Formats: sequence, C-alpha cells, structure tokens
Amino acid sequence: MEALRAVRQSGGLCFVNTGRPFGHIDRRVLALGFDGYICSCGQHIEYFGKTILHAGFDAAESYDIAQTVRRCGLNALYESERGVWLDFHDPIPPVIRRDRDRFASYGLKTAGAVTDPDFQFDKFCVWESAGSSLVPLREKLQDRCTMIDRGRENFYECILKEYSKATGIAAIRALTDVPPNRCYAFGDGPNDLPMLTAVPHSVAMGNAPNEVKAVCEYVTAPLHQGGIAEAIRHYGLIQTEIPLLSDPSGLQHGTKI
Repeated sequence: MEALRAVRQSGGLCFVNTGRPFGHIDRRVLALGFDGYICSCGQHIEYFGKTILHAGFDAAESYDIAQTVRRCGLNALYESERGVWLDFHDPIPPVIRRDRDRFASYGLKTAGAVTDPDFQFDKFCVWESAGSSLVPLREKLQDRCTMIDRGRENFYECILKEYSKATGIAAIRALTDVPPNRCYAFGDGPNDLPMLTAVPHSVAMGNAPNEVKAVCEYVTAPLHQGGIAEAIRHYGLIQTEIPLLSDPSGLQHGTKI
C-alpha cells in the first residue's frame, strides 16, 4: 500500500487491471486510490473518474447465450455493472456465495433469473458439471468470444473477442502517451497472460502458477510477503525503503498495477 502511494507521489500512474466488472471491485481496493481501472478484461475502462470504454452483450444476445448454456448443462455466472445472475445445476460454491453476499452489500442485484426482462451481462463464466458439454457453446461463440481456461475446476471466463487486459493497456497508453519501456504489469493468474505479455516489464507474484512465471521478466515475493513493494523497489520506481506490514487492509486477494 505504501509502495503504491510512493509510486503515485513520484508521478507514476497506477491502475487495477482485473477481470471483475468495476462495480464488483472490493471497496477496500478502491479505497487504496488508483488513477484508473481496466475492468472486465478490457471491456470497461475508468480513467480519473471518467468512463472511457464500456462494452458488453445486449439483452437479446445475453438471453440467447444463456439458453445455449442451459442446453449444454453448464453452471454459469453472468456479470454486469448492475449485479450478477447465477444459473447453476450444481450447488453454488461457497466462494461464489460469499461474493454474492458482498455484492448485495454494495446494493447490486444478486437475486435475478436469466429469464428476467432486465437480464443483460457484460461477461460471463461457466463451469462444467456432470453430463455437461462445453462443445456446443464453444462452436456458437468461436467468432464472438474468447474463452479463457482459468486452470481450475473446469472453469472458463468468457469475454468479447476484441477485448483483453492487453487491449486495456493499449487504450491507457493511447491516453497517456506513456512509452512501452515505462509500463509494468503485475499478475498472478492465467487470465493475466495477455497483460503480462503486452509490456516489456512483467512481474509474476510469487504465488502465481508456473505458466505465469514462465512468461514474466521478474518473479517477486508472494502478495502477502510484500511482493508488490519488492518488485517496485527492484525496478527503481521508488527510492525509499517501505516497511512491510502484515496485511493491515485485511485484503484476501491481490491488486495489479
């Protein structure tokens, strides 16, 4: 936290680059203070409090996709700025329940059905279950979506094909004229790969899987061992020594510059 503040105080720009919609970001992350947010894997960009880009599926396509997902027997989580829609054949996992409760506390919609008149999403995630088949959905969306294999529990994140965390970086670079050699990206998961390969200075958190570490220029310590501050110092982005605190924010997940 202190390292990020020091970067901004020295004139650097700091962004969160996340797969989550902007409205879903943990309020404790927002409270840290960032110059902008690349959300929904590049489909939504906020820059100094202004919406620069927001893309998603319209209502008709949202309904059509949801019906295909149902026919495939898949579990689904549909995400928009207004909330989430859960359409599960299996019991809803505890981590999804916790997120849903947190979103409800933000005033977001969490109890809707995919047959509701206002059903519309920006991106979605699907899980395979017993007897399900991903093939028909892949074939239907092959020219429309990128399906990111998150590498766990047969879990896939589906976004509009023309967007990614890398296109989000390109949009911010176009706004700021920051040269490529002054761009740094921090990541810890497979959906960070487009972002990490889009900049010359890529950092894998120490808790990242090997496939992420393999593409990065530098591997830092795990998040809760001061990894962000360590990498910031490694690249000389700040000169002062930042004391490492034991997660005073209570955050249980990472942020990304």
